[in-house]
Amino acid sequence: MVGLALALAMPYFALAQQTPGIEIQPAFLADGQLFAGESVQNMELSITNKTGATQNLRAYVRDIINVADDGSTPIYSAQILEGQTASWVKISQETFQLKNGETKKLPITLSIPKDPSPGSHFAGVLVSQEVDLDKFNTTGINPQVASIINFRTPGDAQEFLKLKEFSTNKTIYSKPQVEFKVVLENTGNVLEKPRGPLEVFNMSGKKVGQVTINNNEPPAGIFPKKDRTFKTTWDGGELGFGRYQATLGMAYGYEEKNTVSGVISFWVLPTHIFLPVAVGLLVLVLAIVVGVRYYIRKKLSGAKSPTVAAETASTPLAKLFMMIVFTIVFAGIFLGALFLFFG
Repeated sequence: MVGLALALAMPYFALAQQTPGIEIQPAFLADGQLFAGESVQNMELSITNKTGATQNLRAYVRDIINVADDGSTPIYSAQILEGQTASWVKISQETFQLKNGETKKLPITLSIPKDPSPGSHFAGVLVSQEVDLDKFNTTGINPQVASIINFRTPGDAQEFLKLKEFSTNKTIYSKPQVEFKVVLENTGNVLEKPRGPLEVFNMSGKKVGQVTINNNEPPAGIFPKKDRTFKTTWDGGELGFGRYQATLGMAYGYEEKNTVSGVISFWVLPTHIFLPVAVGLLVLVLAIVVGVRYYIRKKLSGAKSPTVAAETASTPLAKLFMMIVFTIVFAGIFLGALFLFFG
């Protein structure tokens, strides 16, 4: 089966169900597990004309063979592919007329052969205001409305997700407000709908936050041989400090549950606190160095012998050493206080 990737989140299907004036329901005609030789007779497509005028319409079925670069818009086959999902679908009435405001219930039948390939199967039932099939029998992104047929058949299903990327948009943040990016690749032959927590821990190992990846209802899916990007933001408030670690664990699978996981780290350095203190310490050290050097020169210029000059110079140097040590200790206490406060 040709690899696919299609966004299955509800916002996409809200768009897929309607173009100006023509609306169809439901978004999914089939979604779940079906078996070899099974026949689904109770599917029904509801089509409503809201164009303001009487319309001649055509309903037809096509295989989904790929998606556009946006990762969500399906690309349909020009014709029904032999032995593929669209060839198993029968529409009770392909052409019909609807008055403005009229709704038609269109029965759809899905008959699965006795030897389907295991894994996921995809097609779409489309409704067009162009009744001449020859005018849109081309492979591409079809502008008409569609209801998706998506089901899986048991067998030698291969369920594998690969974590291609788990990252943040920056390495250092001034506040614990972080954007995460997760890219998963479906290397199997079954549509997967992964979902799971992303947990955040501070530098002392304490859990300080959690968000759920792919928390849509229904969850967004990843078609076989394609990847999908998930983005989410963790808001840990206004204050934070130190090195943080984020762990990812997303569960997926129909036959058996699997998990894809990852770990990354990032830093939070509150610049509105850290930078003024760092600048203050730097100014203090420079002031001490300049002051001591001035004091040494003044004493040396008034010294009467080399021995006195050496003794005079050693005393300020000792003071300089003590002041530098004091500055380092103060900086250590300050950083330790930050650690205890934010840990």
